Parts: sequence; structure tokens; C-alpha cells
Amino acid sequence: MILPGQRLPIVIAMRPVDFRRGHDGLAATIQNELGLDP
Repeated sequence: MILPGQRLPIVIAMRPVDFRRGHDGLAATIQNELGLDP
């Protein structure tokens, strides 16, 4: 749940993303390209 006043990082995509990959494919892209923990 997102609570008011909570600090959340915002990540903006600079390149197009293929949403046909599904949740697992997008999470893998986040890990590989950005080095973040989805």
C-alpha cells in the first residue's frame, strides 16, 4: 500500500519497453539493465 508522505523512488524509462514479456520478463530487464531489485 502506498501511504501519504512516504518517499518512493521514481524510475523513468528512456527506451521503449516490450510489455509482451510479462511480469517475469520485465522484472528480469529491470535487474539486468538497471541493477535494481524489482
